[in-house]
Amino acid sequence: MNEKFPQTNSDEILGAAADTETSHEQEAQAEPRVYVACLAAYSRGDLHGVWLDAAREPEAIYEDIHAMLADSPAPDAEEFAIHDSEDFGSCTVREHDSIELVSKIARGIKQHGYAFAAWADVQEDSPELLDHFSEAYAGHFSSLEAYTEQEIAERGYCDVLDRVVPADWRSYVTIDARAMANDWHQGGDINVYPAPEGGVYLFDERV
Repeated sequence: MNEKFPQTNSDEILGAAADTETSHEQEAQAEPRVYVACLAAYSRGDLHGVWLDAAREPEAIYEDIHAMLADSPAPDAEEFAIHDSEDFGSCTVREHDSIELVSKIARGIKQHGYAFAAWADVQEDSPELLDHFSEAYAGHFSSLEAYTEQEIAERGYCDVLDRVVPADWRSYVTIDARAMANDWHQGGDINVYPAPEGGVYLFDERV
């Protein structure tokens, strides 16, 4: 199991099975931004910087940073740092993160929602794995049990039971989705990340 996923209690992870997958399109549109400051101005006590749309190609961000430095009150302004950020969800943007990394995370959040922020938070020491988000992301669900029930239904196992179990016995024969969800989680097959809007983001790193 990936130990970098936040600790959640079993009820939060398993939860009720009645709800189904929630698409990130139902979230408010994320607009990741960073505040980039001129370090030469900052060292002399002047606050000079600019808020920038981070969900762009690095070249476009650098162009705005260079324009900010050119307008600095400090002579020979060349160095900058990220002093604040907004709309990055659970992902922490650090002062000296590269613009390339910040751009990649911001564009991922813009495209996929805050689930990508959760993935970036988990993979902070392995940014090369950011590109595996689409393969690993199972979805946003009310709980792991809800996801398990969906998987059971989509794989046709309920139909199999309907065909092979007599009708008067059918209500007694079920697949224990909660136990399956617990085994998947405890075995590390599915990683669970609490979603800020409620429910959980699920990542299957077996892919």
